[in-house]
Amino acid sequence: MKKNDILILLVLAFLLIFVCKKDNLNQIFKHDFKIAVIQTSSTKFKSYISLFDENLNFISRVKINYGGLSHCWDFPKSIENKIFINIKGTDFLLKSKVLELDFDKKKYKIHDVGQKFNTCFCVDKENIYAANCTGSANIVKHNLKKNINQKLIIPECYITHMKIYDGKLFAFGNFVHNQIKNFIYVIEANELKIIKKIDIKKFSVGQYDFIKIMDNIFFGGLSQIKKQDGSFIENENDVLYGLNLRANKIKKIYLDEISPKQILLYKNKLIISHDDWHQNQKKLSVYNLDTGEKKLVDINNFPYQVWLDKNKIYSVDQKKICKYDADNFLLEREFNLETKKNLSANFFISGFFVRK
Repeated sequence: MKKNDILILLVLAFLLIFVCKKDNLNQIFKHDFKIAVIQTSSTKFKSYISLFDENLNFISRVKINYGGLSHCWDFPKSIENKIFINIKGTDFLLKSKVLELDFDKKKYKIHDVGQKFNTCFCVDKENIYAANCTGSANIVKHNLKKNINQKLIIPECYITHMKIYDGKLFAFGNFVHNQIKNFIYVIEANELKIIKKIDIKKFSVGQYDFIKIMDNIFFGGLSQIKKQDGSFIENENDVLYGLNLRANKIKKIYLDEISPKQILLYKNKLIISHDDWHQNQKKLSVYNLDTGEKKLVDINNFPYQVWLDKNKIYSVDQKKICKYDADNFLLEREFNLETKKNLSANFFISGFFVRK
């Protein structure tokens, strides 16, 4: 057998192994689970998903042959009975993919949004909207059925978070060079066209979550922003901001802890996690939209990511996942993922999701 023939056979064998390895995503549909915690790596071509029932009883762990699953500051998204997860890839082999898990059909699909290093994304019933960071903001609209990509470019901008409401895409765009510029872009999603730009540089920088309720958008921000010269801009950061879109006015809601991040709506109350890059507190804030009453709640873990499911709150940090009652915030169950981890130090918890 010639050397070229041997080389061809080796390449074919490698491709066969590679293709077969991808099929393990189907294993996730073989389990009846409620919660899935993702543990991933920036250097390995694989991730792990630990599966639990609603009471945090461990069911199984599934290996997924993609690196950087749910990595890069954005968490899994849920719509109907589907979950969408960003696939970052590894530090030396970035991906342009988003994973779709369809639990009704018990099928998965890998979507190619046509650009790498996507730092945030959102979904509606027909499209994925993904933004990356290359010096300018490239917002791609990827049609789920037609696999058609459209792109909007915002020069010298970094989109930290996006959500879509009633056909409008709301994107927080930050410019941090020698001075701070910060806008909320309101984008007509069908044409991918900016229809409004709201200047919020006097209020907050670095929004990694927000919520829209009627005509109001609530958001927080980071406590420190790093400039190009390595110095930091200190930012007032014990504040939750409420922007009224009709009046175009912003009110400040002072909280008792810094770095409000994720915002959940429960019984006309905002439940706000506190997560900062420089310090972490085991706290949640509660803000009553009717009365303006505020309170700070102690919990048992750092709320790296939180998820509201009916009257239960699930919270995960880098070691464990906890379940709380959303009415009184009492801890009901917790599970230490390190006891089931048995992975190398390269792996870390990048996020989780709860099935409907």
